[in-house]
Amino acid sequence: MDYQLSPQDYKKLRESQNNVKLSRRRYRKVTVLVMLPQGFSVEMVRMALGLDDNTVRRYWEGYEEQGIETYLADHYVPYSGKLTSEQEAALTDHLEVNLYLDVKPIIAWVKESFDVCYSISGMRDLLHRLGFTYKQTKSVPSKADNEAQRSFVEEKLPELLSEVEAGKTIYLVCDNARYNRCKWLQQWAEGTRIEFVFLPAYSPNLNLIERLWRLLRKEAINSVYYETYDQFRSGIIEFLKNRKGYKDEVRSLLTLNFRTVGGTSVYLSQTTS
Repeated sequence: MDYQLSPQDYKKLRESQNNVKLSRRRYRKVTVLVMLPQGFSVEMVRMALGLDDNTVRRYWEGYEEQGIETYLADHYVPYSGKLTSEQEAALTDHLEVNLYLDVKPIIAWVKESFDVCYSISGMRDLLHRLGFTYKQTKSVPSKADNEAQRSFVEEKLPELLSEVEAGKTIYLVCDNARYNRCKWLQQWAEGTRIEFVFLPAYSPNLNLIERLWRLLRKEAINSVYYETYDQFRSGIIEFLKNRKGYKDEVRSLLTLNFRTVGGTSVYLSQTTS
């Protein structure tokens, strides 16, 4: 295909490209038109901008069909799908100011806003075409002490498990939150078989309850769209009430297998099922 731009159109594209307020998707749309006439192949443009071949070609076809003014006004989105170009532009604007961890709440938003249903795979394809990508979040160690964590899981925890197996004290392992160390709670535990054991500071990776919270987020938060706070609250409570329905998942998560912030893996035998 012969990619030609008039000097006037090229000037408008360059001016738009230098606009610091230009969204990521619109920047890509403009840059496609800037690169192709300069001899860059469709594959080179695709690799440089993270688009697929068809999207690159459809952007150019959209420019040829609609003209530079309509193209820069973003009234044209190069795909004839479930959403109109205006709806796709509205979705793009919404996603640029709202963070989602999963496509399901986006599907719910589209259904609520436009009365259009998408499958999970269909929404992923749409998001990719609009220039959005999924970024996996990663935990970053803060002030965690690797040696303190190793000492806890390799020395202290096995001793506690041995005593528990013998039917003695009940050890409540918890983090260092203020409510776990408050005076009235410690007084309440006095004279009982319960003894508090505190994890090393900044050690959520050693706290089994964090694994349950992760399952809760997966099943009742990240994968569900709630219109109101009351619905959100009800969803959390419903998950906790029906936790037996996740028996297999809970068993696979709440094992005595740990990994310290330094990368040391420790596997302890279970004392109970």
